[in-house]
Amino acid sequence: MSQSQRTAYFDNAKFLLMILVVFSHLLQSFIGDQKFYHDLYYFIFTFHMPAFVFLSG
Repeated sequence: MSQSQRTAYFDNAKFLLMILVVFSHLLQSFIGDQKFYHDLYYFIFTFHMPAFVFLSG
């Protein structure tokens, strides 16, 4: 049987998306009245989980 080759690009993209998941959960506690943090939080949440699911297969 042949082994499948892993692509470093996809592994690195998944790692970055995992970091965004952790960062966005940490960001929740800082939102308060800060519009910038609120907008950043919702921007990250628009794509990070769908992208992670897409890349994970």
